[in-house]
Parts: sequence; structure tokens; C-alpha cells
Amino acid sequence: MSPHELNEPVPNAPSTDPRSPDLWLSLATVPILMGVLGGRGILQAVQELGQLSEEIFRGDRLPLLTFPPTAIEQPETSDSHANNDATSGGNSI
Repeated sequence: MSPHELNEPVPNAPSTDPRSPDLWLSLATVPILMGVLGGRGILQAVQELGQLSEEIFRGDRLPLLTFPPTAIEQPETSDSHANNDATSGGNSI
């Protein structure tokens, strides 16, 4: 009797059964690899977006704002005392 007559599978021979695990494994390989590569790309894009938003919130790319000096920051001079005396009627305490 030959092995084909006993309906036993021949070792290392490709299976013609449509439910073969080898067929399903080969069909599932490409989508899984694309999912892994796509996930890496999305992860890298999200990380770069996070770093850019940190730069914006940190203020590195914002212009410097100049504020007008306030009365507290301006040193008082003798001229300003004379002007105050003249407007208040000369009575200073």
C-alpha cells in the first residue's frame, strides 16, 4: 500500500484543504504587519504633536511683550515734587 491510499498527509507537502492554518497564517501576516507599522507611525506623529504643543505653551515662540513703565518703577525726581507742590497749593506734609 502507498501512503496516498491510506489518506495520510505526506510530510512537508502543502495542504490543499481551504481551512489550512498555513493559508490563514500567510493571509493574516500582511494586515498584522501593516497594523504594527501604522501604529508606530501614529505613535510617532502623536509624540511630535505633543512636543510641539509643549513648545507653544512654554512660550518659546511667542513674541516678547513690552509694558509701559508704571509709577512704582519710575524714580521720583525733585521736579516731580515741585510740580506736586505747585498743584496742591504748596502745602506738603
